[in-house]
Order: sequence, then structure tokens, then C-alpha cells
Amino acid sequence: MILPPVETTPLILLRFSHKVSPNLVSALEKYFELNHIITLSTEYDQEDVIDEPKDNSGGNGEKSKGYPILSITTTEDELELEAEKNRAVLPTAPEQTFGNKSIMEEFTVVNRNRFLCEKEEKETSRKNFTSGQRINLCLEVLEEIPVLQPKEAENEISKILKDMKIDFHSEQSLIEVLQDEKLLESVVPLHFVAEREKILNEIWRPLTPLPTQKIRDYYGDEVAFYFVWLSFFTMWLTIPAIGGIIVYSIRTYNGDTIDTCEITPFFGFGVFLWASFFVRFWERRESTLAYHWGTYQSNNVGQAFQINPEFEGTIRISPVTDRAEKYYSPRKRRLKYVFSAFVTLVMLGVAFVVMIISLNLQGYVRPDHDEERWGEISHPYYYPWVAHLSESGQLFDCNSTYMSLVPAIFHALTINTLNSLYRKIAERLTKWENHKTLVSFENSMILKRFLFEAFDCYIALFYLAFFERDIKKLRGELGQVFIIDTFRRMFLECIVPMVQQRFEDSKSKSANADRKKNDDWFDPTGNAESSRIIKESTLEEYEEFDDYLEMVISFGYITLFASAIPLASSLAIFSNLVEIRTDSAKLARVLARPRFIITDSIGIWKALINVIVTLSALTNCLIFGMTSGQMAQYFPEWFYMNESGDRTWIRGKGYMVILVIVGIERFLLLLKFLVNSMIPKVPMEILEKVERCEYVRLQESKINKFEVRSSLRSSKILSSLQEE
Repeated sequence: MILPPVETTPLILLRFSHKVSPNLVSALEKYFELNHIITLSTEYDQEDVIDEPKDNSGGNGEKSKGYPILSITTTEDELELEAEKNRAVLPTAPEQTFGNKSIMEEFTVVNRNRFLCEKEEKETSRKNFTSGQRINLCLEVLEEIPVLQPKEAENEISKILKDMKIDFHSEQSLIEVLQDEKLLESVVPLHFVAEREKILNEIWRPLTPLPTQKIRDYYGDEVAFYFVWLSFFTMWLTIPAIGGIIVYSIRTYNGDTIDTCEITPFFGFGVFLWASFFVRFWERRESTLAYHWGTYQSNNVGQAFQINPEFEGTIRISPVTDRAEKYYSPRKRRLKYVFSAFVTLVMLGVAFVVMIISLNLQGYVRPDHDEERWGEISHPYYYPWVAHLSESGQLFDCNSTYMSLVPAIFHALTINTLNSLYRKIAERLTKWENHKTLVSFENSMILKRFLFEAFDCYIALFYLAFFERDIKKLRGELGQVFIIDTFRRMFLECIVPMVQQRFEDSKSKSANADRKKNDDWFDPTGNAESSRIIKESTLEEYEEFDDYLEMVISFGYITLFASAIPLASSLAIFSNLVEIRTDSAKLARVLARPRFIITDSIGIWKALINVIVTLSALTNCLIFGMTSGQMAQYFPEWFYMNESGDRTWIRGKGYMVILVIVGIERFLLLLKFLVNSMIPKVPMEILEKVERCEYVRLQESKINKFEVRSSLRSSKILSSLQEE
């Protein structure tokens, strides 16, 4: 898509507090212009503003006009300078490269013609960057503007800040100071409607491939990696889905149960092997995308230094950059880590208690079902005052078709409530830990929330599988939790956002009608662009964590307990297809446009997926040997049927069972190691392209040196002739 000129296209919205005075806004516009930031329009949002005199804002006691919103952009020259400084990697034009083949190369202003990607007829403006890259580079330019320029003693901005009694360092970023003092509420990238709608329509179009490159060009690497990973995961799920349908069909045809079906264990082990291949081939796909997006070989180093806007500390001169920076002692942060861990453990204890009560209500904790084990000792998690409600004829009769589902729904709702509560706690703890960079902040948040929410989702399944050792109860709980969670997610992410968006649109139209009648500021011409700017400045930020978490948790259900519910993959395919479309609609219509984040992978999520895959070798082996009667089909001489109808190890044969379990688990891990050893992480074609880039640079360097030497030789010859 041909993009309009940068200088006339608003890229970013700056939404200020309603207490910011007009003279500060005016001063910012002038100062931005001196630093190559162009202000295209200034709007005022009066919604929820209480008319009151300004207080300590550099004003003169006048009433507030509302929330000032500046729509800004920059120039193509500034984008190019910033791209060169950030060492942005772009594809070269084939005709401009040695051998007439495009390669990935660091952008330089001098060689800009090597990177021209699109050009309109009769137009000379340069278009080297996508709309997402434009926004990212413009943000970089904006965030590098200091309060005072080098060797500048004072300016209009610094005077206003001093009048407002705001402390700042002369080399501090102006945007950082405004955000710290709550004068700047949000920095929002502006949607480019035509491009956004085109991408959304392609995603929603059935039976068409995901427009990967367009998503990346518009939303950035981080968002694109999520959608590609989700699409890749969905496609790979067809393998265990087909296998699960075959196993379920054979089991149904033969009239076998999960205990007596001889092929079920092989499905569990096969899913582990499938997951090992899946992770490896995703890494290959990741490397391919990283190369084509210019982030291969750690070209996203700058992201690691992106400062967290909420970071607090004392001002010092950085030993790395020699510029003023905030500093916070790592020792203090480590002490805060200990307290965060303690709070998390307390919350995990609460989640465990809720889980035990739920399982008692569902009738899963019954000591009389295993008298041989619990005959002489009391069951540690059996609560009679709760468990009797699940007995025959009681409120939650476990034999009832409908009432038995109530505790499961209660458990799912409780899990969701606890997750929401811990999310707020985790956010406060992570902010309190005072991380310097956004990467450190996000990784700490992801670890906390994933550990808690994974524990909350999986603990009941682990309890039934490896403490109660009851495959039927595990299968029942897993089926209920997986199905309820799937439909809950589809409801909350599909139906609720659509209803909310329609309600907000209706409310906005009503409010605009009232303002048109009563307020002088309302544009009687009905400026649609002005209304869009005001609306987008108030949208919530996109948070990728919840989307990744749901998919990784679903991946865990499928792999950790594969043999318990073979049809899980089939249901996951359907829910994932819905998820791709609802997430794209949410991103385009409900949330603010996310910042263009440069990255070369899905980050810490890949490590968490790898942990789940490795753990699934053990869980599937334990289900085979301890939880179910599957091993008894192969080694009947090691088991006997007890009075409760369950198969139990014969005394003296337990060590053989353990040896088989450990042996199979070690063998599966060996297979995973062989998969990773035999299949390279980076495809050969990408390695060849990287080598091609190095070769082209070397050849062009030789050509340049030859031309320089020829020029020097010619000049010497000419000089000698002139002397003669």
C-alpha cells in the first residue's frame, strides 16, 4: 500500500492532563518544531472534565478547556537519521546490489537509494519505511528530545517547569519528565484506517493464509510474532487432532476404557514427540521471520535499553552512555524480589485451598473409594462438611447431569477471579520492584502471572493424577475445565468486546449530539478526523500477555495430559481459529494501536513452552504407570485388582514399575535431544542468505577500494604529466 507523505500524516497522539495550561501546550509545540517534530493539530477533549481553576500548572487561573491532544509527526529526513542511528536493517533493492539480488543491510542515509521500497509516479518523496516503522522512529525522535539542549542554560519549557516547581536534570528526556509529573497521560500511535481495515479483512477472510508481512509492517514484530505463532500452532494441531480422533474411534469401537485401551499410551508419548518437533520447527520459522524482518543476529539490542517510564531513582551520570540517568540499587530490588515471592506463595496457598474445596464439592475426594490406601489413616484433604453436598440426593449430586456441573463452573469462575486479583497484585509488586527497562519489567510480570495462573489451572489436574491417582476423575475434571475455559474465553473475547464497542459508539454519538447543542467548542461541521483523534487517545493499551497465556495454558492441557483427553486438540483448533479473528478485531477496533516493538522471537514464552514439553514426558509416563491401568495391559503380572476395583502394584513389584516409568521418560527426553540435534535451529537457506550478505559486503568493499586506488593512481599520473 502506498503511504501518504510523512510530513502530512499524523503518527502519534500526545494526550495531556486537563490541568496543563495552554501556554505550556503552545511552548511544547514550538519546542517540538525546533527538534523536528511537527504538530499537525491540537484538539481538546472535554469529556469528564470538571471546570476548575488551574493549580500549579503554569496557567493563570483560567478554566480548563479539556484534555489537550497533540497529533504529531516528523520529517522523512529525521526518520532516516534515526534509522541509521538505530542501525535498522532493511531489504535492499535488487538492482542496487552486487549480483542484482536483494539482501538485508543496515540502513544509511548516504546509501538511501539502495533501500527504496516503493515510489509513486511523478512523486519524488522517499518511502523507505512501513507505517509501523514510521511510528517507531518518530517515537524515538520524540523521546530523545531533552529538556534543555546542550550548552543551553534556559528555555521557555524549562522556565515553565521551574514555575511549576518541577525538578529535572537538563539532559533528561522531556517526555520522561512530563510523564513522571503526570502532565502527559498517554502517548498513543495513531491508526491508519485504510491499512488497518485491509489487514483486518484479509485475516477474517476464510481459507486464506495469514497476511504475515502486512501485520508486521503495521503492528510491529512483537504483535506479528504472536499471530504467526498462533497460526503455526493451529496448523500443527491437526496432527494430534487426527491422532486423537483415531484413538477415540478405536476405543469406542472396541468398547475400551482409558484404562484398558492398549494404544492410548502411545498417543500420549506421540504427543510429546509431536510437541518436540513443534517447538523445533517453530524456532526455524522464527529465525526465518527474524531474517526477513531485519532482526536476525540480535539486531534488536536497543530494545533491552528501553527505559521503563515508571522507573524511579536518583540521578547519576551513566557509565555506559555518559548521560544523566536514574539509578536504583540492585540490592534493594533483590530484597523486594524476596517479598514478592512470599506474597505469591501466600496467594498460591489460597488457590490450593479453593481447589481442594472445589474437588470435595465435585465428589472427587472420597477416602472410601480407596480403603486399602486410606483405611487406617485419615485423608489429609477430605472435608466431610463440604464433601457430603456431592453425595446422592444432595445439592451437588455428583451423579446428576446438571447439578454436578455447578461446582466445576464455580471452580472455573473462582480461578478467573483469583487470576484477576493476582493480576492486580502482580502489577503492584512488579512496579514496586522498580525495574529500569521495559524488558525486565515485562519478564518479571510474565513470570509472576504465568506461574500463578498455570498453578491455578493445572493444580487440580496434578492432584487428581498423581495424588488421588484416578484417571477417570482426571479425565472428567480435565474435560470440564478445558471445555469451560475454551467457551469462557470465546465469550469474553468475542461477544463482550463487540457489545462493549457498540455501547461506547452509541454513547459517543449521544454525547456528541448533546455537545453540539450546548457546548461552544463542538465543531458544527462535524469534523470526523477530530472525533477520531479524541476517541483514539482514550483507548486502552494492548496487552499481549493474556493472549499468549491462554494459548500456552491450552498447549499445556493438550501435552501434559495427552492420553486423558485425546479430542482436546480438535476442540483447540476450532477455538484457535476463532481466537485469531477475535484478537485481530480487538486489536483493530477496541484497543489503541500498539507501539512497533522490534524483536527476533516470542521471547520468554518460548522458554515456558519448552518447560511444558519437557515436563509432559514425565506426566504422560506417570499417567501410564501410576494414574491409570494402562501399564497393567502390558505387565499384568505386576498388578492385582483390589476390593475397590482398582489395579494396584503387587508387593515387591513397585520398583519395576518405577524403573519402567523412569526408563520411558529418559528415552522420550533422549528423543527430544536427538530431534534438536538432527534438525538445525536455523534453516540452511537463512544461513546461506546471511553468508550471501557477508559476501556481497566483501565484494562491494573490494570494488570500492579498487575504485579509490584507481582514482588515486589517475590523479598521480595527471599530476606528474602536469609537472612535466
